[in-house]
Amino acid sequence: MNIINIMRENNMLGWSTLRYGFIKYWITSKDVINFAVKQLTNSEGNDYNLSLLASSENDSTDSILKMIDQYIESKKILIDENLDYKKWLLATLLNIQNLDMSEQEKINELQRVYADFNYPVEMKKCSIYYYEDHKKKGQKKIHIDPLEEMKKVINILSNEIF
Repeated sequence: MNIINIMRENNMLGWSTLRYGFIKYWITSKDVINFAVKQLTNSEGNDYNLSLLASSENDSTDSILKMIDQYIESKKILIDENLDYKKWLLATLLNIQNLDMSEQEKINELQRVYADFNYPVEMKKCSIYYYEDHKKKGQKKIHIDPLEEMKKVINILSNEIF
């Protein structure tokens, strides 16, 4: 499933979050345009800035970002990059969880996401290189299951966002 659809289904998608994903190149201008068109279709009245975004298919990335910023400013939408980051991370992890692939393929995808999100602290136990010391049990190191840890991160992020 598309990550934007996951965000939409979980009520996490708004202009600030969309902007953050666009800046990080996690979405394309086409995604922004589609979101603007849906917003325009569902809104009452005619919003000039939204209309510009909905018809920006020939504009540059920088130009589209400026239009997003103008729209956000015109609507007085607050930008919370920390929250936007967490929403993107949560949606991405939910996507991995729902993928129809083997556990090893999911672990490989999880490692890619861990790197793409710049090795977030909350995901350190999701790394295939993470081991915990358990000297009390007579073992030096125990390997942690990355997919089980991913579920824990999903729960933590869900609690923080919702």
